[in-house]
Amino acid sequence: MTLTLKKINWQTPLKLFDVAQTRQLEAIAASHNLSGFSLMEQAGLAVAQLAMAVKPFANCYWIFCGPGNNGGDGLEAAVQLHQRGQKVVVVLWQTQKRPADSEAALKKVLGLGIRIVSQLDSTHSISSSDLVIDALLGIGLKNQNVASAKANIDAAPSMPAWIEAAYQSGADVLAVDVPSGLNANTGNFDDVSLQRASIQAAHTLQLLNAKPGCFTASGRDACGSLWLDSLGSEALQENLVSIARLNTLPQPKRQPHHASHKGTFGDVAVVGGESVQTRGMGMTGAVDLAALAALHAGAGRVMVSYLNQGADVATRSKEVMARSFDVL
Repeated sequence: MTLTLKKINWQTPLKLFDVAQTRQLEAIAASHNLSGFSLMEQAGLAVAQLAMAVKPFANCYWIFCGPGNNGGDGLEAAVQLHQRGQKVVVVLWQTQKRPADSEAALKKVLGLGIRIVSQLDSTHSISSSDLVIDALLGIGLKNQNVASAKANIDAAPSMPAWIEAAYQSGADVLAVDVPSGLNANTGNFDDVSLQRASIQAAHTLQLLNAKPGCFTASGRDACGSLWLDSLGSEALQENLVSIARLNTLPQPKRQPHHASHKGTFGDVAVVGGESVQTRGMGMTGAVDLAALAALHAGAGRVMVSYLNQGADVATRSKEVMARSFDVL
């Protein structure tokens, strides 16, 4: 398997795909996969290798595995860690039915004799020297209600309780795809109890593609350091239109002609900004900042028109041209 694991640089252009687009990309990637390993096996290897990289001397790797594909990624990671001589405990959400790949991963775990626990009271021995891997929900947020209905126990604990247990254990957390409970599209926690619980991973490994929820709202704090493994799908993503983009593609630098002047590079007009004389609250700062930003971005002429003519234009930047609104 060839890994393409990298830490996300916030200055690098990056396509962001929502959950629906991610599902489509999964289907495309699976149909083009020639590696001989399933996407889940590749994901498990990526999780295991990042886990050992960020916490190489962990006393134990506790992997919280949910009922869906995210849990399958965690189970494959357990196999990889175990085969590398690491101590692993799988905290398994019990369910009667799993996706086929996830079921196959569970059989591998059982065949290797990896320790499995299914009660949260068994996790009380997690220490700060351990690493917790959150593979409970990922982008499959709706599974928390489905899982409760399918759980093969009399009184199924709520999924939020399991998520809180993982994040309140005192150990660093590596989240698989997104911290469980975080909406991968919006970056919000739809469950208010999780919002209050301060779910915060030390690291989040996004698989296949980057999701907008990791870069917006609560996602920026919840995800910690962001990593990405495209699982070999870079070429497939080139022709897909993303729902959003982190930064923009770099534009080629153009050498200005010698026979040019400020009128060559376009005009920007900024209108707004109530002066302090109107209601005792000055609002002209936003106009000034926008005008200076336009200048720094390369605009040839920048003109400002304050909403109140009593604004003291004499204190403004000399590079900015003051205009009354009627003249503008």
